[in-house]
Order: sequence, then C-alpha cells, then structure tokens
Amino acid sequence: MDHLLMSKEKLQDAGFQRSSLQSDSGLRKCLKPTGLMTAILTALFLLFVVQVQTAEAQQRVQVSGVVTDASDGEPLIGVTVIVQGSLEATGTTIGTSTNIDGEYTLNVPSDLNTLIFSSVGYQTLSVNIDGRTRVDVALNADVRELDNVVVVGYGTQRESEITSAVSTITAADFQSGNINDSQQLLQGKVAGLSVSRPGGDPNADFDIRLRGLSTLGANQSPLVVIDGIAGADLNTVDPNDIESMTVLKDASAAAIYGTRGANGVILVTTRSGVGDQPISVQYTGQVSISTVGNKLEVLSAEQYRNFVSADPDALPNDLGNETNWFDEVTQTGVTQTHSLNISGGNNQTTYSVSGSYRDIQSIQIGSGRQQLNTRLNLTHRALNNRLRLNTTVAVTDRDEKIGLGEVFRYAALFNPTAPIRNADGSFFQQTFFDYFNPVAINEQSTLEAESTRMNLGFRAEYMFDDYVPGLSGSLFYARQSFSRLYGEYYEKTALFRGAGRNGLAIRESFDSRNDLFEGVLNYDRSFGNVRFEATTGYSWQDFQDDVFFAEGGDFINDSFGWNNIFEAREFGRGEGTVSTFRNENRLIGFFGRTNFVIDDTYFLSAAVRREGSSRFGVDNKWGTFFAVSGGLEITNLVSIEGVDQLKARVSYGETGTDAPFNGLSQQRFSSGSAFLVDGNFVPSIGPVTNANPDLKWEVKRELNAGVDFAFLDARLRGSLDYYRSTTDDLLLEINVPVPPNQAPTTWINAAEVSNNGFEAAVSYDAIRSRDLTWTTGITFATNTSTLERYAAGRQTIANVGAPGLNDTPMIRVDEGRKIGDIWGWKFSRIGENGEWLFLTPDGEELDTDGMRALGDASRQVIGNGLPDFELSWTNNVRYNNWDFSMFWRGAFGHDMVNSFDIFHRNAFFITSRNVMRSTLDIPELVESPQFSSFQVEDASFFRLENVTIGYTVPTSPESVFRSLRIYAAANNLLTLTNYSGVDPDVRFADTGNTDNASRAGAPNPLAPGIERRDQWFTQRSFVFGVSLGF
Repeated sequence: MDHLLMSKEKLQDAGFQRSSLQSDSGLRKCLKPTGLMTAILTALFLLFVVQVQTAEAQQRVQVSGVVTDASDGEPLIGVTVIVQGSLEATGTTIGTSTNIDGEYTLNVPSDLNTLIFSSVGYQTLSVNIDGRTRVDVALNADVRELDNVVVVGYGTQRESEITSAVSTITAADFQSGNINDSQQLLQGKVAGLSVSRPGGDPNADFDIRLRGLSTLGANQSPLVVIDGIAGADLNTVDPNDIESMTVLKDASAAAIYGTRGANGVILVTTRSGVGDQPISVQYTGQVSISTVGNKLEVLSAEQYRNFVSADPDALPNDLGNETNWFDEVTQTGVTQTHSLNISGGNNQTTYSVSGSYRDIQSIQIGSGRQQLNTRLNLTHRALNNRLRLNTTVAVTDRDEKIGLGEVFRYAALFNPTAPIRNADGSFFQQTFFDYFNPVAINEQSTLEAESTRMNLGFRAEYMFDDYVPGLSGSLFYARQSFSRLYGEYYEKTALFRGAGRNGLAIRESFDSRNDLFEGVLNYDRSFGNVRFEATTGYSWQDFQDDVFFAEGGDFINDSFGWNNIFEAREFGRGEGTVSTFRNENRLIGFFGRTNFVIDDTYFLSAAVRREGSSRFGVDNKWGTFFAVSGGLEITNLVSIEGVDQLKARVSYGETGTDAPFNGLSQQRFSSGSAFLVDGNFVPSIGPVTNANPDLKWEVKRELNAGVDFAFLDARLRGSLDYYRSTTDDLLLEINVPVPPNQAPTTWINAAEVSNNGFEAAVSYDAIRSRDLTWTTGITFATNTSTLERYAAGRQTIANVGAPGLNDTPMIRVDEGRKIGDIWGWKFSRIGENGEWLFLTPDGEELDTDGMRALGDASRQVIGNGLPDFELSWTNNVRYNNWDFSMFWRGAFGHDMVNSFDIFHRNAFFITSRNVMRSTLDIPELVESPQFSSFQVEDASFFRLENVTIGYTVPTSPESVFRSLRIYAAANNLLTLTNYSGVDPDVRFADTGNTDNASRAGAPNPLAPGIERRDQWFTQRSFVFGVSLGF
C-alpha cells in the first residue's frame, strides 16, 4: 500500500501512534568493508523477511467494496480504508487504498468490526461490517477535512493548523520523465523555490535558492533534512525512494533549525513499510535517449569559406576540410534505470528495502555516470506498542566520468575547415592563443570520480501515556559518511592544460563524517476545545573532514596517470604539489516549540533554538533564534457561500547562518613557496588572514503574511504569501593594510541583504468525472534582492576574462542597489567605418577611445541577472486507464551576458577561428570585441520541461501482476525564448572564466546572469518505461 498522508486527528482515531521523523546516517567508506557490510545486511534482511512472512497470522475475513462520490456516484481513487482498532489489536495499522475504479480489498481480523474511510476533500466515514464481506460506501465532500499531516521540524502538524509558509509535495506531484537526481523533483513545484542546472551535464551540481539570496557564504542552498538527519545531501537518496518533501519557506517555520535555517529547509521523507500486509514488490524500469537540445549556431565549413567582411584583413583560413566539430564531440546518450522496492511486515515489524541502478550516458562523448543506491528501513514495535524502534541503512555508490565544458567551447570556435588529425595520426593543432582541438581535449583528458555515501541511523521512541497522558520521547543517533576519490590526467602530448608539463596528473581524496545525537520530548493533549502541543529537545552534531591533494607532471609515459602520481619527475625537482588538511567543527543546540489550537479556529505557535558553533569567535559562539506565528480560520466565524476554507496567517522569525568554514575568527596560516636552502627545497608558512574574536552569527529576520483558501467544494484551492526579510551581519572577507596587520585580509560582519516578494500556488480541478479528470495548477513567485550595506564599498567584479578584456568587469556591487546589476557601456550602433559606437549615461554618442577616456563615468546599468518572476504550469489528465501530464517552467525579466557573442560574433577573429552565424548580420563591423549591452540579452524563457503519457493495464486478482503501467515521456521538448545563447536558465552565481590556465572558482552569488563559454549544451530526452507491482 502506498503511504498516504492523513490528518493527525484521523490517524489518532484510527489508532495510529505519533512518531518522529525516521532517520538515516552512515559508516565511513572502505571498499572491502562496504561490500562485506552490504552482504551481511542482505543476509540479515533475508532471514528477517522469512521470519516475518512465516509468522503465525491472526484469523482474517476478506472484505471488499467500492467507494463513490455521494454527489455524482463516481468512483473515488486513492481513498484510505483502515480497520479501526487494528493498531491496538495487532500492533500495526491494517489499511489499503482504493484503485482507479474505487475498489478496495482488506483482510480484517475476525474480532474487529469497523472500517474508516477517509480522503482529502471528503468527510471521514465509519462503517460497521456486521458480518458482511462486501461494504460499499459513498463519501460526502468536506473541504475542512483537507488536513493532511505534514512533516515540520522535529515532528508533524495538521495542515489546517500550520501558521507559517510551508509547502509539501508528494510522489503524485513529482516531475516525471528522465529523472536521475532528486533535485529535479522540486523544479517548479514550490512557489519561491528555484532549482537550476543549466546545460546537460549529469554530474553538475544544482543551484537551489529559496526566496532570494540570504548569505554570501559558500552555501546559499536550503538545509536538507533526510529522515531526520540535518545537513544531509539530496544525492544520498534515489528519486524513487522519496515519499514526500516539505519545504519550510519562512523564518518562522525554519527557526527551530537555528543556524542553518536562513536559506530555508527541505525535509525529505523516504518510503517505509506497511504492516500486516503481504509482501509488496514494485519494479520500475526505463530507458531514455538523450540528444543535443540546443547548441550554438556557428558557421559551417561552406559559410566559413565564403565569409565576406568589410575588414580587408578578416579573411577565412580555408584548410580544405569539412568538419562539424559539434558532431565530433557529442553523442546520443542512452540511459537505463532499474528500481526495485520490497516492503511488508507483520503486526510487530515492518520493512522496506529498495535498490536502484542508473547507467547514464551524457551528450558529450565519454562522459556520464553509474550509480547504485540501496536503502533499508526497518521498524519494530514492542512493550504493547509503547516502544518503537527504527533502523535505516542507506548506501550510495557513484562512479563519474566527467566531461569538460571547454570541449563545447572550443568546438564552437575551432576552424570548420580544419582536419581532426594530421596525416601521421596526431591531432591537428595550430598554435594560436586560446585555441585547442576539441576532439584532442576530449580524448587526451581523463577526469573521473568515485564516491560512496553511507548512512546509518537508529531511533528509539517510547510512549509514556501510562504515566503522563500525551507524553512521548525519542532518542536518535545517526552517522553519515562520504568518501570521494577524484583524479585528472592530461596526456604527454596534450596541449590543453598539459602543455609544457609532459603529462599532468591530479589526485584528490575527500573523506567526511558527521555524527548526530538528538533527544526529543513531545507532549500533546486536548483540554476541552483547546489542544496544546509542545516539543523540546537537545541536538549535538560533530563534523570531520580529511583532504589529500597531489599534483605532478613530467611522466615517463602515459601508463602511470594518477594511480602512480609520485612517478612524476616534477616531485624530484621540488615542483610537485602535495597538501593535506583536516577540519572538525561542532554544533550544539537546545530547542523548543509550542502550538495552541483553539476551537479549530485560532492557531498560535512559538519556537526557539539556542545554538552554539565552534566556528565562531570566543565572544560569540552562541546565538538565540526564535519565531512566533498565528492563524485564523475565517470560515468558522463567517459563512461565505462557495468558500470552503479561508485561513489567514502571519509569522515572524529569526534564523542564522553558520560560518562557511573553520577558523574565520582565528588567525590562519597557509603554506607558501618553497625556498632553496643549501641545495634543498624548504617549505614556508605564513599568515593569510587576521584574527577577529568578535566575529558573530549572520541573522535573518523575516515577516510573512499569507492566506490558504479553498473554493467551490475544494475544486479551486491554493495559497498566497508576501514576505520581507533582512539578513544582517553577513560575513565578508575584506582587504586590510599590511602593516599594521600581519595578513592582508580579515573576516568581519560587514554586509546586509534584504529580500521581498510575493508567491502564489493555485490548483483547480477543471473536470471531475468517472471517466475523465483534469487538474491544472500554477506556481508564481517574485523576488527582489537588495544589497543594503556593504563594508567593502562599491566594487566591479566578474571580469570578461579573454584577450584584450581581462580587466573588463561585468557586474557592479554597490550599497542600496539590486543584486545582479550588469554594468558596462550602452551600445548605440556600428559606425560607418565599422567601429563601435556607444551612449554615455548622459546620452552622448562616443567611440571606444572616447568611452575609455571617461573611465567609470562611461558605464551604466545595462541589465540585471536575476528574474522579476518565475512561473510554472502543471496539467494532469486521466481518461479511463490513460494518463497524461504536461509541465512548463519559466523565468522572466532576467538578462544574460552572452559570453559567446563577445568573442565569436566578430569578424576580427575569423582568420584564426570560427564565428557565430549571426556575424553574417553585421559584416560591416571591423573593430575588435568590446563588452557592452550589445552582448546582454533578455533571457526570459518558458520551457516545456516534461510531457508524459501512460496506460495502466487492467489487472484481476488472478493476474501475475498487482499493477502494470507503461509510459513514454519527453523532457525539454521546447523552449520559448529570444535568448541566442545556449541556455536561458537563470545563473544565480558566477564561477569565473575557465580556459587552459584557469579553473572554475567558488561561485560568487553577487555576480548572477553570466553564461560563460564553457557552458554545456542542453539535452533533450525521450523516455520509455514500465512499472510493475507484484
């Protein structure tokens, strides 16, 4: 039985016991022990399954029936049917849900007599069996029963009682199609949550932002909590293992997580077993085919040969060949996914075990990844169900073959008349600056990573009802570990990054571990028409990281690579690099929360967390974060025709941000250059930052006002929110003079950022009938991020980074301005002599020399890299056994610097390299590239992310399959945009220019809206899949 969310009241009526979140954690990676541990766990699990399934079953009577809508007689799918009293009698809840025809079947203990029928939007109904084997019922609509129990911090809460901005999506809401990462499930599903990964690199990280920018630190993404483990990684869990995700959007909801709640919180609940049911086996398999979705439009070999420019020196260099470099470095990627879940249990013990395998081929030849996920969730009840024990084990193994974005960059600019190889078989290469054969890059560069994530968690929960009614407590311990081995090798003859090194190898290992211990007490009691809930607890979490890095060049041959990196002869000359370091930090927190519900009409909530971090200065290690909120259900006070729910709520909260890494408040030292002393190289060490014992927490203060509504018998439902937040005391590293300081930089609390915006999420059941249903919904969100205070003063950042423009910044950072202002010259036209002409802020038209003479006074705001609003549109249609879904997602109002246009839309370079096809539109241009609004484009887009069509094959009780669905899907079918670059999706941060000498740097959130030339092309996928239930 699929897990269904129900109201807490219903759960209690049905005999459910309240429980905290399940959790998982992990063991430290070690290749052989990992396999041994997996084998042991598998053996134990198989023994356990045999025990569970052979346990003596209580005598049962099979009861079946059909559930319909009382208003029109149409069958209802997904109605929860449970046996009242089954938890007390058997130790687990016996239940099921209706199928597409409204049918259900249950095995009911002979001494129990009542069935409870419940469904979202309908009144709960209790029916006595009285010896019958068939029980048909009709449910009446009641939107006040829209009370799903949703997961919140350290507990659950009825949806109708929530007084802060919280959004929950379940498996029914998830995006479908070619989904290989859990982050994809969130795209466009939660108003105010932006999930972006431009291009088609399957190994790239996602950029997740909630309600704008709240910190300038290393991580702007929300805190992820998977089954209770705070600080978990979404890469830990397979998309098929996720049951629901809840997003705590405002500071009031996230305050209970204290220091890590400023960016919001994503709570993930994974699948768990269902008790007293036969073994349920679910298999899902799919094959997807991926092709290049969008690429740059450059000149073909014929267009290149025939190119004519007003510049007499801009002559094509015809080498006599026809090479489509894009075709030479791309492929049709074939991806296969297999997922298996087995669940079941008896009246004391339930289990869910799952495994999935993914073999992903990307659109770049030679790149992709393989991933294996396994997860075990085991729950046991004892002592007359007062004690509940839960164990989770999860292992993720991932092997990545990493593709370089520079392959696409040089495929765009390499001469289309050049050959791939010379006559002797070596790669063709001309010695122009910043000019590399893309096929050679792809074949002579090897980048691979192997990683293992292991999670192990234990939770013990005890119900103290016999001593204090309504009191329960839990203890939780979890360990999460992550180990990653990374290697790069560039062959001896490689020019890209290997030039002059005679073979270059890099080897890096990263090992991390965190241990979490928590103790929580919960109290839940009703006094007349007042219900009181209280939660208090203690949290202790310890983090440890170990890193090893080595880089060396000059190898005898290419056989060694990184596996024998110390054979590099550079180490013998004192030129190789070896470094190691270890970090450890700790968080300790005390927290509490209270909720009051008065007459199901008035709702009050308050939360507080006192937390300490070892990363801060001795004077400010502890911070206090709190929240208050309230709500009012208006329809309980005033009857409004057609209005089923109208809940107003307002909240205020304060959250914090931990320091991005250790030692910011202390004087830090780093190794420097090695000096030759008496014939030996002696390493040096020196200070890099100064101490600041007064360094303290960043604090986010947020006010949120919202309304939840349901109209027309809940056919139209949704929520509206307006928020305003300020994050003060942001951490910033500033330059200081030496002397009097010992080091050139110091970390201080030096900035303030504000955000405000409006969010809407609306869903409408356009058609409700037996044969046809259609539900459509939208999410809409605006955000404005402003840099209110910035101690570093006005800055211009994000250099273009190419010949002639290395000192040309593209982004201005200034107090009182919106974040993301693109800064530069305003393009006017191309002059009669082929020169650039620009407009000054005063409207005067000047050429390049005239603008340079004005200096900074010549520049102005020519765009902004952040969107004005984001929009998604979802449609789900069911016709008998057919289902169809369509999902659109877009962002509007943001501008993008098209870096390709700066250098490849100019005939100036055609002698040495290819140019954009749009260069044909401006043959009169003869001047060298200059950055201006000419290369800044409106990147608004609306993308058809997914289309899925499926068919559920009718099954009978005699069928081998319990369920069978086949489906086909397509991802990234269409993008509506005027942007001429690769991908108009939002770039929330800039990693800088990458080329032969420089690598991507740390993402700078103050420099959004730049598409760099190493951007991967997008991909389009077509998926065919099957889902089987046994």
